[in-house]
Amino acid sequence: MLPSGCLLIQTIGASSLEALRRAYRGADRRADVVELRIDLARDRDHVARFDRLIAEPGPPKLVTVRSRQQGGEARPGEREALLRRALAGADYVDLESGGPDLALLTGPGRARRIVSWHDPAGTPVGLGEIAGRIRAEAGGALVKIVTQADAAGDNLRVRDLLRGAAPGTTIAFCMGPRGMPSRVLAPS
Repeated sequence: MLPSGCLLIQTIGASSLEALRRAYRGADRRADVVELRIDLARDRDHVARFDRLIAEPGPPKLVTVRSRQQGGEARPGEREALLRRALAGADYVDLESGGPDLALLTGPGRARRIVSWHDPAGTPVGLGEIAGRIRAEAGGALVKIVTQADAAGDNLRVRDLLRGAAPGTTIAFCMGPRGMPSRVLAPS
């Protein structure tokens, strides 16, 4: 049993929106939320397929349209329209810190906003300061920090960040094989 306020998120990606919809239908029903990596679908600009995916019944959806700067596949010009559509129908939408996505923090849409920051190069010192900066720009949105783990100590720095955050306000973990402990132990 996960601690109160801790969600298990299953991330899925596919090369087309239809394949992503099929993968969503096959997602593990024990997942609290299913993250849809829209940026990985080559036909992500096909409005009818996108809307059909968002309307698909099932577990809550977290829509991510990750930019190339943050490690994804989406081009800058296409992200805003996709994020606006997702805000209207998804349960959660991932917005990137420090850029044009922040204009979407307010305005129409039922989705809960998540403001994320990724460092694919490593886990910098001063994660608390980074989290504070993101929290200031995010308003009431969830804050998400994801870094690349180069050493076991990176997992401990992410753990310390989570322990210092108010419950239900922060998502943080490490990427890569050395970051697996941060994902497994995050609930603790």
